[in-house]
Order: sequence, then C-alpha cells, then structure tokens
Amino acid sequence: MSDKEIKSVALSIRKNGKEIARDKSKTTAFLKKLGILTKAGNVSNAYKEICIPIGQD
Repeated sequence: MSDKEIKSVALSIRKNGKEIARDKSKTTAFLKKLGILTKAGNVSNAYKEICIPIGQD
C-alpha cells in the first residue's frame, strides 16, 4: 500500500470515527458489531477486565 493510500484510509477512519462519536446510537451499534458490547448493551466478558469506567481508577 502506498503512502497516499494509507493517508486516504486514515482520513476515512478519522472522518467516520467523528461521525459515529457524535451519535450515541451509532456508537453503541458499532461497539456491538465489534463484540465489545453484548446485544443487551453490557460490556462483554472478554473486555470486562480491560474496561475501566471513568472515575474508577
């Protein structure tokens, strides 16, 4: 992959990430699709140990 193609893909990822981050339902759907959240919206077992809620350091 050329540098130009890498920059294009990175730009696309940033653009889509910002769009998804603006909408809570899109964010939740994305995390469910990745398997980070369960269908019920809870953190899946594989990620419970590495996810630290904000304010619980």
